[in-house]
Amino acid sequence: MKKILSTIICLLIMVPIINVRAAGIICNNGENIDLEINNFKCAPTDENETISENLDFSNGKYNEYFSVIKEGNGVRITITNKKMTFDKTEKYGQIIITDKENTKLNTLLYINNKDYVAPKTTTTTTTKAEVNTKTLTVTLDPNDGTSKDKKTCTLTGQNTTCNVTLPVIEKENFNGWGTAKTCKEGNSGSIKVEKDITYYACYKDNVTTNSTTTSNTQTTLYLKTLTLANKDTNEKIDIGTFSIKKMEYTLKVLNEVANIEVTTTQDENIKVEIIGNENLNVGENQILIKLTDENNNTNEYKIKVTRLEEGQTITNVHFLKSLVVGGYNINFNKEQFVYSLTIPSDISRLEITPIPEEETAMIEIKGNEELIDGSLVTINVIGEDNETTTYTIDITKEAGTNYMLLIAAGIIILLIVVLVILIIIKSNKKKQNLKNDNKPQVLDSKKKDTNETIETLNI
Repeated sequence: MKKILSTIICLLIMVPIINVRAAGIICNNGENIDLEINNFKCAPTDENETISENLDFSNGKYNEYFSVIKEGNGVRITITNKKMTFDKTEKYGQIIITDKENTKLNTLLYINNKDYVAPKTTTTTTTKAEVNTKTLTVTLDPNDGTSKDKKTCTLTGQNTTCNVTLPVIEKENFNGWGTAKTCKEGNSGSIKVEKDITYYACYKDNVTTNSTTTSNTQTTLYLKTLTLANKDTNEKIDIGTFSIKKMEYTLKVLNEVANIEVTTTQDENIKVEIIGNENLNVGENQILIKLTDENNNTNEYKIKVTRLEEGQTITNVHFLKSLVVGGYNINFNKEQFVYSLTIPSDISRLEITPIPEEETAMIEIKGNEELIDGSLVTINVIGEDNETTTYTIDITKEAGTNYMLLIAAGIIILLIVVLVILIIIKSNKKKQNLKNDNKPQVLDSKKKDTNETIETLNI
């Protein structure tokens, strides 16, 4: 019995822990490499992978400048010739390191170009193309003769739906919201809207009584819309595409813009305070939009505004030529800067491949680790003029199943069943042995007859 229990405990300890990581190579923690560094270490991100000595540097273009020494699962790369040359207009030299024996292992390094000379160009004022928006209205009829309420949401760019949170009516027989006036059961919480629509309060017994419609107690402190304009001329100021969960924005305005009109929409119970939008200084300024609800909970949006000197103009926008997210179709449009993406619960990182329109632009990806519901992944396109254009992916996670818990429970149940069967077998065997020991001894009849014959002859 002790041996059986020991075996079960060992099996439980050996239940595998599932840990899936994307295969790849990381060198010097992903930082830019300076040519003055003699060597740097590259290692696989997955401990089950190895890197061979047979590496390819940017399709062989830079092989002559490097030597490779294998070290365990990784390699140490030494720069043997520091006279690697790039075009003087390239601020960074992009080098792709690929393991030829395992092509899924690769990484992109940026080599600082010490001979970089910024080209002299004449900047012109270019504004981002205005993203089409459309406001949808949801009319809420309490279905009891009292006044109707309305909620709105905004379609941006190529989005075909937006979200609206339905309120709760304080009645015992209230049973959600439906599109039919005689409904007895309907929707609740957050719903997706694709057109102007009217919802009616549903009641279990279709009997209504006068009451007051109140909003859900859990209110999210976010703006619904945010627009800026020159307060003196009413000319609109472009801040890019607004996202309710993007809390910080950066923009430049001409010297003639000294005061900015900030216009917002939000839930009725949210108070908005705007600070720092008037008498802007030449240089950096910050506009603070402070939100406060009825329970004194607060949230803030920040807008970093650079007011240019007289005669200066706003520089170009740096677009992506393509943006691929492995396994998903995001319907990329270079002039759409905010995307929404729903992913499975067990995905913690996206495979993102952005390609800038300008070969000299640098890409920076942030927030693409340990993704949770509500995460924001940002892709920054940084031009040679150090101006940044940001694309944002708003993450929603599906509800997941804890497969590890189910596997462990299944193994435990199986082991218990095996243990019970072994105990029963052992018990039955013990009873059989005891029964055999208690049987009376019977002499063989032939042996008895033989003994009697011998006794007779002796007489």
